[in-house]
Amino acid sequence: MGNNSIIEKSAVNSVETALLETGYVDTFINTGDKEPIWDGSVYLYQDNTHKDNEHLYGRISTQVKGTEAKIENSLKYNVSVSDLKHYLKDGGVLYFVVQVDLQHTAKNKIFYCNLDPFHIKQYLSKKNKAKVQVDIKPLPQNPQEVIEILYNFYMHLQKQKAYCLLKDDVPQKEFGITNITIPYSTPFKDIDIEKTLLNLDSVGYINKDGIDYPFEEVKPGDISAIKTFNQDVSVNGKVYFHQYEMLRSKYSMVLIIGKFIKLKLKEGEKITYTYETKGTLSECIHNLTFFIESMKYNSIFLGDQSITLDFESKGIEALESKLRFLQKLQKALDLCHLEKELQLENLTDEDYRNIQILTQALIDHKDFGMQVPDDTLSFLFNVVVCKQRILCFARREVNGRYNLEAFSTDLPAMGEHNRKKYRISPYTILKHYNLVNVINLNFSNALVDIKKFGISEIYLGWVNNFVLQLLLAYDESKEVILLKTAKEVMNWVIEQSKDKKSEIPYKLNLLQCKYREGIPFNEENTDYLHHILESDSDSACKFGAYVLLKDPYAAKHFDKLDVKVQENIMKMPIYNLWKELNNG
Repeated sequence: MGNNSIIEKSAVNSVETALLETGYVDTFINTGDKEPIWDGSVYLYQDNTHKDNEHLYGRISTQVKGTEAKIENSLKYNVSVSDLKHYLKDGGVLYFVVQVDLQHTAKNKIFYCNLDPFHIKQYLSKKNKAKVQVDIKPLPQNPQEVIEILYNFYMHLQKQKAYCLLKDDVPQKEFGITNITIPYSTPFKDIDIEKTLLNLDSVGYINKDGIDYPFEEVKPGDISAIKTFNQDVSVNGKVYFHQYEMLRSKYSMVLIIGKFIKLKLKEGEKITYTYETKGTLSECIHNLTFFIESMKYNSIFLGDQSITLDFESKGIEALESKLRFLQKLQKALDLCHLEKELQLENLTDEDYRNIQILTQALIDHKDFGMQVPDDTLSFLFNVVVCKQRILCFARREVNGRYNLEAFSTDLPAMGEHNRKKYRISPYTILKHYNLVNVINLNFSNALVDIKKFGISEIYLGWVNNFVLQLLLAYDESKEVILLKTAKEVMNWVIEQSKDKKSEIPYKLNLLQCKYREGIPFNEENTDYLHHILESDSDSACKFGAYVLLKDPYAAKHFDKLDVKVQENIMKMPIYNLWKELNNG
Protein backbone atom coordinates (compact mmCIF):
# COMPACT_ATOMS: atom_id res chain seq x y z
CA MET A 1 0.00 0.00 0.00
CA GLY A 2 1.40 3.40 -1.00
CA ASN A 3 1.74 6.44 1.22
CA ASN A 4 -0.97 9.12 1.24
CA SER A 5 1.01 11.82 -0.59
CA ILE A 6 1.75 9.52 -3.54
CA ILE A 7 -1.87 8.37 -3.70
CA GLU A 8 -3.11 11.95 -3.57
CA LYS A 9 -0.67 13.11 -6.25
CA SER A 10 -1.73 10.26 -8.53
CA ALA A 11 -5.37 11.17 -7.95
CA VAL A 12 -4.82 14.85 -8.73
CA ASN A 13 -2.83 14.02 -11.89
CA SER A 14 -5.67 11.78 -13.15
CA VAL A 15 -8.30 14.45 -12.52
CA GLU A 16 -6.25 17.21 -14.15
CA THR A 17 -5.54 15.04 -17.20
CA ALA A 18 -9.21 14.21 -17.66
CA LEU A 19 -10.32 17.83 -17.32
CA LEU A 20 -7.59 19.32 -19.51
CA GLU A 21 -8.49 16.91 -22.32
CA THR A 22 -11.76 18.82 -22.76
CA GLY A 23 -9.87 21.86 -24.05
CA TYR A 24 -12.23 24.20 -22.18
CA VAL A 25 -10.58 24.36 -18.76
CA ASP A 26 -7.47 25.26 -16.80
CA THR A 27 -6.87 23.50 -13.51
CA PHE A 28 -5.14 24.78 -10.39
CA ILE A 29 -5.31 21.85 -8.01
CA ASN A 30 -2.78 21.51 -5.19
CA THR A 31 -1.37 18.39 -3.64
CA GLY A 32 -0.22 17.88 -0.10
CA ASP A 33 -3.34 19.46 1.53
CA LYS A 34 -1.93 23.00 1.23
CA GLU A 35 -5.46 24.38 1.70
CA PRO A 36 -7.54 23.36 4.76
CA ILE A 37 -10.54 21.85 2.89
CA TRP A 38 -10.29 22.73 -0.79
CA ASP A 39 -7.60 21.48 -3.14
CA GLY A 40 -7.98 24.22 -5.71
CA SER A 41 -10.10 25.41 -8.61
CA VAL A 42 -11.14 24.63 -12.15
CA TYR A 43 -11.51 27.57 -14.54
CA LEU A 44 -14.05 27.21 -17.34
CA TYR A 45 -13.78 29.07 -20.64
CA GLN A 46 -16.38 29.92 -23.28
CA ASP A 47 -14.55 28.07 -26.04
CA ASN A 48 -11.52 25.85 -26.53
CA THR A 49 -9.37 28.42 -28.32
CA HIS A 50 -9.22 31.38 -25.93
CA LYS A 51 -8.08 31.01 -22.32
CA ASP A 52 -8.00 34.59 -21.08
CA ASN A 53 -10.07 36.70 -18.71
CA GLU A 54 -12.28 38.00 -21.52
CA HIS A 55 -13.44 34.48 -22.35
CA LEU A 56 -13.61 33.18 -18.78
CA TYR A 57 -16.96 31.48 -18.09
CA GLY A 58 -16.52 30.79 -14.37
CA ARG A 59 -14.58 29.16 -11.54
CA ILE A 60 -15.44 26.00 -9.59
CA SER A 61 -13.89 25.05 -6.26
CA THR A 62 -12.67 21.46 -6.17
CA GLN A 63 -11.66 18.77 -3.75
CA VAL A 64 -9.80 15.63 -4.81
CA LYS A 65 -9.54 12.49 -2.70
CA GLY A 66 -7.48 9.43 -3.59
CA THR A 67 -7.95 5.92 -2.25
CA GLU A 68 -6.69 2.44 -3.06
CA ALA A 69 -9.94 0.94 -1.74
CA LYS A 70 -12.38 -0.38 -4.33
CA ILE A 71 -15.32 2.00 -4.42
CA GLU A 72 -16.68 1.25 -7.88
CA ASN A 73 -19.24 -1.21 -6.52
CA SER A 74 -20.70 0.86 -3.67
CA LEU A 75 -20.51 4.30 -5.37
CA LYS A 76 -20.49 5.88 -1.90
CA TYR A 77 -17.85 7.95 -0.13
CA ASN A 78 -17.63 9.30 3.41
CA VAL A 79 -17.37 13.09 3.80
CA SER A 80 -17.21 14.82 7.17
CA VAL A 81 -20.21 16.88 8.25
CA SER A 82 -17.80 19.70 9.16
CA ASP A 83 -16.44 19.81 5.60
CA LEU A 84 -19.97 19.79 4.14
CA LYS A 85 -20.91 22.80 6.25
CA HIS A 86 -17.86 24.70 5.01
CA TYR A 87 -18.64 23.75 1.39
CA LEU A 88 -22.16 25.10 1.90
CA LYS A 89 -20.90 28.42 3.24
CA ASP A 90 -18.58 28.73 0.24
CA GLY A 91 -21.41 28.01 -2.21
CA GLY A 92 -20.54 24.41 -3.16
CA VAL A 93 -17.69 22.24 -4.39
CA LEU A 94 -17.03 19.71 -7.15
CA TYR A 95 -15.87 16.64 -5.23
CA PHE A 96 -13.61 14.07 -6.94
CA VAL A 97 -12.73 10.63 -5.62
CA VAL A 98 -10.10 8.60 -7.49
CA GLN A 99 -9.65 4.86 -7.09
CA VAL A 100 -5.87 4.73 -7.48
CA ASP A 101 -3.82 1.84 -8.88
CA LEU A 102 -0.22 2.85 -8.15
CA GLN A 103 1.13 -0.04 -10.23
CA HIS A 104 -0.86 1.01 -13.30
CA THR A 105 -1.89 4.66 -12.95
CA ALA A 106 -3.55 4.55 -16.37
CA LYS A 107 -6.15 2.33 -14.70
CA ASN A 108 -7.03 4.97 -12.12
CA LYS A 109 -10.83 5.38 -11.98
CA ILE A 110 -12.29 8.84 -11.41
CA PHE A 111 -15.61 9.44 -9.65
CA TYR A 112 -17.29 12.73 -8.86
CA CYS A 113 -20.09 14.28 -6.80
CA ASN A 114 -21.84 17.57 -7.53
CA LEU A 115 -21.97 19.11 -4.06
CA ASP A 116 -24.07 22.18 -4.79
CA PRO A 117 -26.04 23.81 -1.93
CA PHE A 118 -29.19 21.81 -2.72
CA HIS A 119 -27.44 18.44 -2.43
CA ILE A 120 -25.31 19.51 0.54
CA LYS A 121 -28.43 20.52 2.47
CA GLN A 122 -29.98 17.16 1.64
CA TYR A 123 -26.96 15.29 2.97
CA LEU A 124 -26.78 17.42 6.10
CA SER A 125 -30.46 16.78 6.82
CA LYS A 126 -29.72 13.04 7.02
CA LYS A 127 -26.67 13.27 9.28
CA ASN A 128 -26.53 11.21 12.44
CA LYS A 129 -22.74 10.89 12.77
CA ALA A 130 -19.64 12.94 12.11
CA LYS A 131 -19.52 11.68 8.51
CA VAL A 132 -22.08 11.36 5.73
CA GLN A 133 -22.02 9.00 2.78
CA VAL A 134 -22.38 10.94 -0.47
CA ASP A 135 -23.29 9.43 -3.82
CA ILE A 136 -20.51 9.38 -6.41
CA LYS A 137 -20.67 8.68 -10.14
CA PRO A 138 -18.04 7.57 -12.64
CA LEU A 139 -16.62 10.49 -14.61
CA PRO A 140 -17.34 9.88 -18.32
CA GLN A 141 -14.38 9.30 -20.60
CA ASN A 142 -15.92 11.39 -23.38
CA PRO A 143 -14.43 14.95 -23.06
CA GLN A 144 -17.66 16.54 -24.35
CA GLU A 145 -19.68 14.87 -21.59
CA VAL A 146 -17.11 16.01 -19.00
CA ILE A 147 -17.25 19.66 -20.04
CA GLU A 148 -21.06 19.57 -19.97
CA ILE A 149 -20.91 18.24 -16.40
CA LEU A 150 -18.66 21.16 -15.45
CA TYR A 151 -20.77 23.76 -17.25
CA ASN A 152 -23.99 22.53 -15.67
CA PHE A 153 -22.51 22.30 -12.20
CA TYR A 154 -21.34 25.90 -12.46
CA MET A 155 -24.79 26.95 -13.71
CA HIS A 156 -26.45 25.31 -10.69
CA LEU A 157 -24.02 27.05 -8.33
CA GLN A 158 -25.02 30.41 -9.80
CA LYS A 159 -28.77 29.65 -9.65
CA GLN A 160 -28.49 28.55 -6.02
CA LYS A 161 -26.58 31.56 -4.69
CA ALA A 162 -29.64 33.17 -3.08
CA TYR A 163 -30.95 29.81 -1.91
CA CYS A 164 -27.58 29.06 -0.31
CA LEU A 165 -27.94 32.09 1.99
CA LEU A 166 -31.35 31.02 3.35
CA LYS A 167 -31.29 29.72 6.90
CA ASP A 168 -34.51 27.74 6.48
CA ASP A 169 -35.90 26.11 3.37
CA VAL A 170 -39.45 26.93 2.29
CA PRO A 171 -41.65 23.81 2.66
CA GLN A 172 -42.68 22.41 -0.72
CA LYS A 173 -46.38 22.65 0.19
CA GLU A 174 -46.06 26.46 0.27
CA PHE A 175 -45.02 26.67 -3.38
CA GLY A 176 -48.46 25.91 -4.74
CA ILE A 177 -48.99 24.70 -8.29
CA THR A 178 -46.55 26.35 -10.66
CA ASN A 179 -43.97 25.64 -13.35
CA ILE A 180 -40.83 23.68 -12.65
CA THR A 181 -37.84 24.78 -14.74
CA ILE A 182 -35.10 22.27 -15.58
CA PRO A 183 -32.10 24.29 -16.89
CA TYR A 184 -29.27 23.00 -19.04
CA SER A 185 -25.96 24.60 -20.03
CA THR A 186 -23.49 23.68 -22.74
CA PRO A 187 -20.79 25.47 -24.77
CA PHE A 188 -21.68 23.43 -27.85
CA LYS A 189 -24.03 24.73 -30.54
CA ASP A 190 -24.96 21.43 -32.16
CA ILE A 191 -26.29 18.95 -29.63
CA ASP A 192 -28.80 16.11 -29.77
CA ILE A 193 -31.62 17.62 -27.70
CA GLU A 194 -33.52 14.34 -27.34
CA LYS A 195 -30.44 12.39 -26.24
CA THR A 196 -29.49 15.18 -23.84
CA LEU A 197 -32.93 15.18 -22.21
CA LEU A 198 -33.03 11.41 -21.82
CA ASN A 199 -29.65 11.38 -20.07
CA LEU A 200 -30.22 14.56 -18.08
CA ASP A 201 -28.87 14.60 -14.54
CA SER A 202 -30.08 17.91 -13.16
CA VAL A 203 -32.25 19.75 -10.66
CA GLY A 204 -35.69 21.30 -11.19
CA TYR A 205 -36.33 24.82 -9.89
CA ILE A 206 -39.34 26.86 -8.80
CA ASN A 207 -39.04 30.63 -8.72
CA LYS A 208 -40.71 32.21 -5.69
CA ASP A 209 -40.31 35.89 -4.83
CA GLY A 210 -37.30 36.19 -7.15
CA ILE A 211 -35.41 33.23 -5.64
CA ASP A 212 -34.78 30.02 -7.55
CA TYR A 213 -35.59 27.18 -5.16
CA PRO A 214 -34.16 23.77 -6.08
CA PHE A 215 -37.31 21.69 -5.95
CA GLU A 216 -36.61 18.20 -7.19
CA GLU A 217 -33.68 16.16 -8.39
CA VAL A 218 -33.94 14.98 -11.99
CA LYS A 219 -32.14 11.73 -12.74
CA PRO A 220 -31.43 9.99 -16.06
CA GLY A 221 -34.62 8.12 -16.89
CA ASP A 222 -36.90 10.63 -15.15
CA ILE A 223 -37.54 12.44 -18.43
CA SER A 224 -39.14 10.89 -21.50
CA ALA A 225 -39.26 12.20 -25.06
CA ILE A 226 -42.18 11.44 -27.36
CA LYS A 227 -42.08 11.60 -31.14
CA THR A 228 -44.88 11.14 -33.67
CA PHE A 229 -44.30 9.12 -36.85
CA ASN A 230 -46.70 9.59 -39.75
CA GLN A 231 -46.51 6.02 -41.01
CA ASP A 232 -49.17 3.37 -41.51
CA VAL A 233 -49.56 0.70 -38.83
CA SER A 234 -50.82 -2.54 -40.36
CA VAL A 235 -51.39 -6.23 -39.65
CA ASN A 236 -51.46 -8.84 -42.42
CA GLY A 237 -51.75 -6.15 -45.08
CA LYS A 238 -54.64 -4.25 -43.45
CA VAL A 239 -53.93 -0.69 -42.32
CA TYR A 240 -55.44 0.19 -38.93
CA PHE A 241 -53.69 3.47 -38.09
CA HIS A 242 -51.87 6.15 -40.06
CA GLN A 243 -49.47 7.20 -37.34
CA TYR A 244 -47.91 6.05 -34.10
CA GLU A 245 -45.84 7.54 -31.30
CA MET A 246 -42.56 6.47 -29.75
CA LEU A 247 -41.99 7.34 -26.10
CA ARG A 248 -38.31 7.06 -25.25
CA SER A 249 -36.60 7.17 -21.90
CA LYS A 250 -32.99 6.38 -21.10
CA TYR A 251 -33.76 2.75 -20.40
CA SER A 252 -36.66 1.75 -22.63
CA MET A 253 -38.96 2.62 -25.52
CA VAL A 254 -42.76 2.48 -25.53
CA LEU A 255 -44.62 2.18 -28.82
CA ILE A 256 -48.02 3.91 -28.56
CA ILE A 257 -50.57 2.86 -31.17
CA GLY A 258 -54.01 4.43 -31.23
CA LYS A 259 -54.68 6.05 -27.88
CA PHE A 260 -54.49 3.21 -25.42
CA ILE A 261 -52.30 0.43 -26.85
CA LYS A 262 -48.74 0.45 -25.55
CA LEU A 263 -45.92 -1.94 -26.40
CA LYS A 264 -42.86 -1.68 -24.18
CA LEU A 265 -39.62 -2.48 -26.00
CA LYS A 266 -36.57 -3.04 -23.85
CA GLU A 267 -33.33 -4.48 -25.15
CA GLY A 268 -32.81 -8.06 -24.03
CA GLU A 269 -36.32 -8.42 -22.62
CA LYS A 270 -39.59 -9.78 -23.93
CA ILE A 271 -42.04 -7.24 -25.34
CA THR A 272 -44.74 -6.34 -22.82
CA TYR A 273 -48.03 -4.68 -23.66
CA THR A 274 -50.92 -2.83 -22.06
CA TYR A 275 -54.37 -2.34 -23.53
CA GLU A 276 -57.04 -0.10 -22.02
CA THR A 277 -60.73 0.11 -22.90
CA LYS A 278 -60.86 3.89 -23.15
CA GLY A 279 -62.05 6.45 -25.64
CA THR A 280 -65.21 6.38 -27.75
CA LEU A 281 -66.92 3.04 -28.25
CA SER A 282 -65.94 2.97 -31.94
CA GLU A 283 -62.30 3.68 -31.01
CA CYS A 284 -62.34 0.85 -28.46
CA ILE A 285 -63.73 -1.59 -31.02
CA HIS A 286 -61.17 -0.54 -33.62
CA ASN A 287 -58.25 -0.68 -31.17
CA LEU A 288 -59.27 -4.06 -29.80
CA THR A 289 -59.73 -5.51 -33.31
CA PHE A 290 -56.20 -4.39 -34.22
CA PHE A 291 -54.83 -5.76 -30.97
CA ILE A 292 -56.42 -9.19 -31.47
CA GLU A 293 -55.16 -9.41 -35.05
CA SER A 294 -51.64 -8.43 -33.99
CA MET A 295 -51.74 -11.23 -31.41
CA LYS A 296 -52.93 -13.75 -33.99
CA TYR A 297 -50.17 -12.92 -36.45
CA ASN A 298 -47.61 -12.06 -33.76
CA SER A 299 -46.34 -9.13 -35.79
CA ILE A 300 -47.18 -5.64 -36.94
CA PHE A 301 -45.78 -3.38 -39.64
CA LEU A 302 -44.71 0.21 -39.00
CA GLY A 303 -44.53 1.46 -42.53
CA ASP A 304 -42.37 -1.17 -44.24
CA GLN A 305 -40.66 -2.30 -41.04
CA SER A 306 -41.88 -5.53 -39.47
CA ILE A 307 -41.86 -5.97 -35.68
CA THR A 308 -42.19 -9.46 -34.21
CA LEU A 309 -44.25 -9.37 -31.02
CA ASP A 310 -43.99 -12.91 -29.62
CA PHE A 311 -47.32 -12.71 -27.79
CA GLU A 312 -48.86 -15.63 -25.97
CA SER A 313 -52.07 -16.71 -27.72
CA LYS A 314 -53.89 -17.82 -24.55
CA GLY A 315 -55.29 -14.33 -23.96
CA ILE A 316 -56.96 -14.01 -27.38
CA GLU A 317 -60.16 -15.82 -26.44
CA ALA A 318 -60.98 -13.42 -23.61
CA LEU A 319 -60.24 -10.41 -25.84
CA GLU A 320 -62.47 -11.78 -28.62
CA SER A 321 -65.30 -12.21 -26.11
CA LYS A 322 -64.84 -8.60 -25.03
CA LEU A 323 -64.86 -7.47 -28.66
CA ARG A 324 -68.18 -9.26 -29.30
CA PHE A 325 -69.58 -7.58 -26.19
CA LEU A 326 -68.57 -4.12 -27.43
CA GLN A 327 -69.86 -4.79 -30.96
CA LYS A 328 -73.23 -5.84 -29.55
CA LEU A 329 -73.34 -2.65 -27.51
CA GLN A 330 -72.59 -0.63 -30.65
CA LYS A 331 -75.47 -2.36 -32.44
CA ALA A 332 -77.83 -1.46 -29.59
CA LEU A 333 -76.67 2.15 -29.51
CA ASP A 334 -77.26 2.47 -33.25
CA LEU A 335 -80.95 2.12 -32.36
CA CYS A 336 -80.73 4.88 -29.75
CA HIS A 337 -80.07 7.82 -32.09
CA LEU A 338 -77.03 9.09 -30.17
CA GLU A 339 -76.19 12.78 -30.46
CA LYS A 340 -72.62 12.13 -29.29
CA GLU A 341 -70.55 8.99 -29.02
CA LEU A 342 -70.43 6.95 -25.86
CA GLN A 343 -67.14 7.42 -24.01
CA LEU A 344 -65.83 4.33 -22.27
CA GLU A 345 -63.49 4.47 -19.31
CA ASN A 346 -63.12 2.29 -16.21
CA LEU A 347 -66.22 0.18 -16.78
CA THR A 348 -67.72 -0.86 -13.46
CA ASP A 349 -69.82 -3.93 -12.64
CA GLU A 350 -72.89 -1.68 -12.69
CA ASP A 351 -71.92 -0.43 -16.16
CA TYR A 352 -71.71 -4.02 -17.41
CA ARG A 353 -75.14 -4.81 -15.92
CA ASN A 354 -76.68 -1.75 -17.55
CA ILE A 355 -75.13 -2.60 -20.91
CA GLN A 356 -76.61 -6.08 -20.58
CA ILE A 357 -80.07 -4.58 -19.91
CA LEU A 358 -79.76 -2.46 -23.05
CA THR A 359 -78.47 -5.20 -25.36
CA GLN A 360 -80.88 -7.87 -24.12
CA ALA A 361 -83.85 -5.57 -24.64
CA LEU A 362 -82.89 -3.94 -27.94
CA ILE A 363 -80.95 -6.74 -29.65
CA ASP A 364 -82.10 -10.00 -28.07
CA HIS A 365 -85.67 -8.71 -27.52
CA LYS A 366 -85.79 -10.20 -24.04
CA ASP A 367 -87.54 -8.86 -20.96
CA PHE A 368 -85.01 -6.54 -19.38
CA GLY A 369 -85.98 -7.65 -15.88
CA MET A 370 -86.72 -4.37 -14.08
CA GLN A 371 -89.07 -4.55 -11.07
CA VAL A 372 -92.04 -2.21 -11.68
CA PRO A 373 -95.55 -1.95 -10.17
CA ASP A 374 -98.11 -4.17 -11.87
CA ASP A 375 -100.30 -1.24 -12.94
CA THR A 376 -97.46 0.66 -14.65
CA LEU A 377 -98.22 0.92 -18.35
CA SER A 378 -95.15 2.88 -19.46
CA PHE A 379 -92.25 4.81 -17.99
CA LEU A 380 -89.04 6.65 -18.88
CA PHE A 381 -85.70 5.65 -17.40
CA ASN A 382 -82.00 6.24 -17.94
CA VAL A 383 -79.52 3.49 -18.72
CA VAL A 384 -76.24 4.77 -17.25
CA VAL A 385 -72.89 3.71 -18.73
CA CYS A 386 -69.67 5.39 -17.56
CA LYS A 387 -71.73 8.25 -16.07
CA GLN A 388 -73.44 8.92 -19.43
CA ARG A 389 -77.19 8.49 -19.70
CA ILE A 390 -79.11 6.83 -22.52
CA LEU A 391 -82.77 7.82 -22.23
CA CYS A 392 -85.15 4.93 -22.88
CA PHE A 393 -88.90 4.33 -22.85
CA ALA A 394 -90.59 1.14 -21.69
CA ARG A 395 -94.21 0.24 -22.26
CA ARG A 396 -96.18 -2.75 -21.16
CA GLU A 397 -97.42 -5.18 -23.79
CA VAL A 398 -100.58 -7.30 -23.63
CA ASN A 399 -98.55 -10.29 -22.44
CA GLY A 400 -97.26 -8.29 -19.47
CA ARG A 401 -93.71 -7.93 -20.82
CA TYR A 402 -92.16 -4.52 -21.27
CA ASN A 403 -90.97 -3.46 -24.68
CA LEU A 404 -87.93 -1.20 -24.47
CA GLU A 405 -87.05 1.45 -27.02
CA ALA A 406 -84.86 4.52 -27.13
CA PHE A 407 -86.42 7.92 -26.59
CA SER A 408 -87.69 9.53 -29.77
CA THR A 409 -90.25 12.12 -30.85
CA ASP A 410 -92.45 9.26 -32.09
CA LEU A 411 -93.30 8.22 -28.52
CA PRO A 412 -97.02 8.58 -27.71
CA ALA A 413 -96.72 11.09 -24.86
CA MET A 414 -99.99 12.11 -23.21
CA GLY A 415 -100.92 14.86 -20.77
CA GLU A 416 -104.05 14.92 -18.62
CA HIS A 417 -106.07 17.90 -17.39
CA ASN A 418 -109.51 17.71 -15.76
CA ARG A 419 -109.73 14.03 -16.76
CA LYS A 420 -109.17 14.96 -20.37
CA LYS A 421 -106.13 13.60 -22.19
CA TYR A 422 -104.01 15.54 -24.65
CA ARG A 423 -101.32 14.41 -27.08
CA ILE A 424 -98.16 16.36 -26.22
CA SER A 425 -94.50 16.52 -27.19
CA PRO A 426 -92.42 13.76 -25.51
CA TYR A 427 -89.98 16.46 -24.45
CA THR A 428 -92.57 17.96 -22.08
CA ILE A 429 -92.78 14.79 -19.95
CA LEU A 430 -89.03 14.71 -19.22
CA LYS A 431 -87.73 15.33 -15.69
CA HIS A 432 -84.44 16.97 -14.80
CA TYR A 433 -82.80 13.60 -14.04
CA ASN A 434 -83.60 12.52 -17.61
CA LEU A 435 -81.71 15.52 -18.99
CA VAL A 436 -78.32 15.49 -17.25
CA ASN A 437 -75.43 14.10 -19.30
CA VAL A 438 -77.83 12.30 -21.65
CA ILE A 439 -76.28 11.41 -25.00
CA ASN A 440 -79.32 10.51 -27.11
CA LEU A 441 -81.40 13.68 -26.80
CA ASN A 442 -81.42 16.22 -29.62
CA PHE A 443 -81.96 19.45 -27.69
CA SER A 444 -81.84 21.56 -30.84
CA ASN A 445 -84.93 19.67 -32.00
CA ALA A 446 -86.90 20.26 -28.79
CA LEU A 447 -88.69 23.45 -29.84
CA VAL A 448 -89.31 22.10 -33.35
CA ASP A 449 -91.13 19.12 -31.87
CA ILE A 450 -92.96 21.17 -29.24
CA LYS A 451 -94.41 23.39 -31.98
CA LYS A 452 -96.02 20.39 -33.71
CA PHE A 453 -98.83 20.12 -31.18
CA GLY A 454 -101.96 22.18 -30.67
CA ILE A 455 -101.25 25.35 -28.74
CA SER A 456 -103.33 26.01 -25.64
CA GLU A 457 -102.67 27.59 -22.28
CA ILE A 458 -102.76 24.11 -20.76
CA TYR A 459 -100.15 22.86 -23.21
CA LEU A 460 -97.98 25.96 -22.66
CA GLY A 461 -98.08 25.19 -18.94
CA TRP A 462 -96.60 21.74 -19.63
CA VAL A 463 -93.97 23.32 -21.88
CA ASN A 464 -93.13 25.81 -19.12
CA ASN A 465 -92.61 22.88 -16.74
CA PHE A 466 -90.15 21.42 -19.27
CA VAL A 467 -88.20 24.70 -19.06
CA LEU A 468 -88.06 24.39 -15.27
CA GLN A 469 -86.71 20.85 -15.61
CA LEU A 470 -84.07 22.12 -18.04
CA LEU A 471 -82.97 24.76 -15.52
CA LEU A 472 -82.79 22.20 -12.70
CA ALA A 473 -80.68 19.97 -14.95
CA TYR A 474 -78.44 22.91 -15.89
CA ASP A 475 -77.87 23.78 -12.23
CA GLU A 476 -76.69 20.22 -11.66
CA SER A 477 -74.51 19.74 -14.73
CA LYS A 478 -73.75 23.24 -16.12
CA GLU A 479 -74.27 21.89 -19.65
CA VAL A 480 -74.70 25.02 -21.76
CA ILE A 481 -77.08 23.36 -24.24
CA LEU A 482 -79.64 22.93 -21.43
CA LEU A 483 -79.66 26.66 -20.65
CA LYS A 484 -79.72 27.59 -24.33
CA THR A 485 -82.70 25.31 -24.94
CA ALA A 486 -84.54 26.62 -21.87
CA LYS A 487 -84.16 30.23 -23.02
CA GLU A 488 -85.22 29.43 -26.59
CA VAL A 489 -88.34 27.53 -25.50
CA MET A 490 -89.29 30.12 -22.86
CA ASN A 491 -89.17 32.93 -25.39
CA TRP A 492 -91.57 30.95 -27.59
CA VAL A 493 -93.95 30.27 -24.69
CA ILE A 494 -94.12 33.99 -23.86
CA GLU A 495 -94.84 34.81 -27.51
CA GLN A 496 -97.69 32.28 -27.67
CA SER A 497 -99.33 32.87 -24.28
CA LYS A 498 -102.40 35.13 -24.06
CA ASP A 499 -103.04 34.45 -20.38
CA LYS A 500 -102.21 37.48 -18.21
CA LYS A 501 -102.01 35.30 -15.08
CA SER A 502 -99.25 33.22 -16.64
CA GLU A 503 -97.25 36.22 -17.89
CA ILE A 504 -95.42 36.85 -14.61
CA PRO A 505 -94.13 33.30 -13.93
CA TYR A 506 -93.20 32.89 -17.61
CA LYS A 507 -91.20 36.14 -17.67
CA LEU A 508 -89.60 35.28 -14.34
CA ASN A 509 -88.39 32.01 -15.85
CA LEU A 510 -86.91 33.84 -18.83
CA LEU A 511 -85.12 36.21 -16.45
CA GLN A 512 -83.83 33.16 -14.59
CA CYS A 513 -82.20 32.06 -17.86
CA LYS A 514 -80.55 35.46 -18.34
CA TYR A 515 -79.40 35.48 -14.70
CA ARG A 516 -77.67 32.12 -15.19
CA GLU A 517 -76.04 33.37 -18.38
CA GLY A 518 -74.45 36.15 -16.35
CA ILE A 519 -76.17 38.83 -18.45
CA PRO A 520 -76.75 41.98 -16.32
CA PHE A 521 -80.39 43.00 -16.15
CA ASN A 522 -81.25 46.20 -17.99
CA GLU A 523 -83.50 48.92 -16.57
CA GLU A 524 -86.58 47.34 -18.14
CA ASN A 525 -85.81 44.01 -16.43
CA THR A 526 -85.28 45.52 -12.97
CA ASP A 527 -88.37 47.73 -13.31
CA TYR A 528 -90.42 44.65 -14.15
CA LEU A 529 -89.12 42.78 -11.08
CA HIS A 530 -89.99 45.76 -8.85
CA HIS A 531 -93.42 45.84 -10.50
CA ILE A 532 -93.95 42.22 -9.41
CA LEU A 533 -93.10 43.12 -5.81
CA GLU A 534 -95.62 45.98 -5.86
CA SER A 535 -98.39 43.96 -7.51
CA ASP A 536 -100.80 41.39 -6.10
CA SER A 537 -98.75 38.56 -7.59
CA ASP A 538 -98.60 35.34 -5.60
CA SER A 539 -95.98 34.99 -2.88
CA ALA A 540 -93.87 32.47 -4.84
CA CYS A 541 -93.45 34.92 -7.73
CA LYS A 542 -92.50 37.69 -5.31
CA PHE A 543 -89.88 35.42 -3.76
CA GLY A 544 -88.48 34.87 -7.27
CA ALA A 545 -88.34 38.63 -7.87
CA TYR A 546 -86.47 39.20 -4.59
CA VAL A 547 -83.93 36.52 -5.50
CA LEU A 548 -83.32 37.86 -9.03
CA LEU A 549 -82.84 41.35 -7.60
CA LYS A 550 -80.43 39.86 -5.03
CA ASP A 551 -82.54 41.51 -2.34
CA PRO A 552 -81.64 40.29 1.19
CA TYR A 553 -85.34 40.54 2.09
CA ALA A 554 -85.86 37.27 0.19
CA ALA A 555 -84.99 35.34 3.35
CA LYS A 556 -87.58 37.11 5.49
CA HIS A 557 -90.18 36.78 2.73
CA PHE A 558 -89.50 33.04 2.47
CA ASP A 559 -89.88 32.56 6.23
CA LYS A 560 -93.37 34.13 6.09
CA LEU A 561 -94.63 31.72 3.43
CA ASP A 562 -96.90 28.80 4.07
CA VAL A 563 -94.99 25.54 4.63
CA LYS A 564 -96.50 23.92 1.53
CA VAL A 565 -95.51 26.93 -0.57
CA GLN A 566 -91.99 26.73 0.86
CA GLU A 567 -91.80 23.02 0.02
CA ASN A 568 -92.93 23.71 -3.53
CA ILE A 569 -90.37 26.52 -3.99
CA MET A 570 -87.59 24.26 -2.69
CA LYS A 571 -88.22 21.97 -5.67
CA MET A 572 -87.87 24.84 -8.15
CA PRO A 573 -84.75 26.18 -9.90
CA ILE A 574 -85.22 29.62 -8.32
CA TYR A 575 -84.38 28.02 -4.98
CA ASN A 576 -80.95 27.00 -6.36
CA LEU A 577 -80.22 30.65 -7.13
CA TRP A 578 -81.21 31.66 -3.61
CA LYS A 579 -78.89 29.02 -2.12
CA GLU A 580 -76.04 30.37 -4.27
CA LEU A 581 -76.70 33.90 -2.98
CA ASN A 582 -76.66 32.71 0.63
CA ASN A 583 -73.47 30.70 0.12
CA GLY A 584 -71.77 33.51 -1.78
